[in-house]
Amino acid sequence: MKTLLAFILLLVMSVSVQAQQQNTVWHWAWNQDTGELFAYSPTGTVNLLTDELNTIYQFGEIWRVSDAQAIALATIDDMQTLYLLDSVSAQPVELIFDEATWQYYLDSSFILEPTAYAYPYLALTTSLHTGVYTNERLRTRPTLLLNLDTRQIYLLSENSQPVARFSADGQHLRYLHLMMTGETFELEIREYDVASNTETIAYRFQEDLLDSVIQVEDADIHGERWLISRTDDPYYIDVSHRLISLTTQTIYTLHTFNTDNTSMTFRFIGDDLLAYPALCPQNCELTLQTSDGTVFTYPNTILNQFYRSQSNDLIIQGQTYYQTDVTGNLTQLGLLHVSGSGLPSSQSPDKRYALLADSFPNPDDIWIMDLYTNERLFTFPPRAERADILFTNYFPDGFIVDSFTGARLFRYGEEGHTVLPDLGFGVYFTMLPDNTVLHHAFNEISHYNPATGEQTVIIEDISRIRDIHIELIIQRIFSS
Repeated sequence: MKTLLAFILLLVMSVSVQAQQQNTVWHWAWNQDTGELFAYSPTGTVNLLTDELNTIYQFGEIWRVSDAQAIALATIDDMQTLYLLDSVSAQPVELIFDEATWQYYLDSSFILEPTAYAYPYLALTTSLHTGVYTNERLRTRPTLLLNLDTRQIYLLSENSQPVARFSADGQHLRYLHLMMTGETFELEIREYDVASNTETIAYRFQEDLLDSVIQVEDADIHGERWLISRTDDPYYIDVSHRLISLTTQTIYTLHTFNTDNTSMTFRFIGDDLLAYPALCPQNCELTLQTSDGTVFTYPNTILNQFYRSQSNDLIIQGQTYYQTDVTGNLTQLGLLHVSGSGLPSSQSPDKRYALLADSFPNPDDIWIMDLYTNERLFTFPPRAERADILFTNYFPDGFIVDSFTGARLFRYGEEGHTVLPDLGFGVYFTMLPDNTVLHHAFNEISHYNPATGEQTVIIEDISRIRDIHIELIIQRIFSS
């Protein structure tokens, strides 16, 4: 009986430890002199993953996919490839295509770019053109698919363009493929079934494209509608814009230059379709069509970047932020507070929150604004009572505004904020679920608890590896 109780107790303890590990937010750092790569937790656990790390690519940044897993493009033990990092290991991905093609894509001048994500699948392309092309103006890129559960990466197409979308259920990846059939260059929207590893043709663009420049401009969130442009004009002025609907299997002509001798721009912001004149200097009319077919027209619009607020007003993003309603009334919201090159953005990846100011470069008033609801979340003290704001660091659950004299932590959906003190020349680089934070100064990483004021050093003599959550990268795609 005692043996049975001891076994049960051991089993319960094992399950408890596993649950604790699953709920722990892990981070990674390395020693560039020794090649040691570490995983560390806020509670002070430090695990050595390898001592043969040579280089971290992608400007030293890795992509976080969960509390305990990240993707790194790195060279470990002279092997350059993608690695899946967790709390105890750095495992290379398995190539389901030839090594020579992969190494060609990993040329030092290339950068891998995520294009779509539905866990455990991540679609990737490269920053430079790598495939074949029909003439010197039509170039292509690969479409790659990474399975995080199996650590396998597939090459779906060498001749694609950098737009891919997952279906609403996450089971089908929709991407573009370009192909030669005799003397005709064809465009296909393919649908890859991640469960069966098979694909079908969702739509084929069958016109003779051999002497044309074809470009996929954009797609909506789940790839139900695709924007493409076609031109035979080497100056790219006389352009025909089309919309392909997979639901109706129909291609619509949105605009052609020769109808009114004007150039138009079309793109999606999420599922909203925007249309506006490309060369209009001022008092420009912008049309927005929502996914349910409702159409809004915004006259007297400043041409810049746009997205829609909850009230169907339009937020115009530039150095100056405006709000315009459907009658064309413009309201200035403020100026984007820019603090310096190379610092994190003053606007959240989903474009909802921004650090705004009343003037530039020495503002009197600075505030954080929810651009969807047009509400100020927090206004900083007047200039005489505050240090200059350095930057805003955004996370899936909130953001931290840092300055020379400390920082402030804001959590989405909660009123108020948490004040963080100056811990020396460094940066608060992550916020944890229990409202504690991690801080990096020089070669030291520490854990700070605002409730108790306790600061605990976790690891020293290292360089922090910056991680950005993959969901924030995808948010930028849908809101830019």
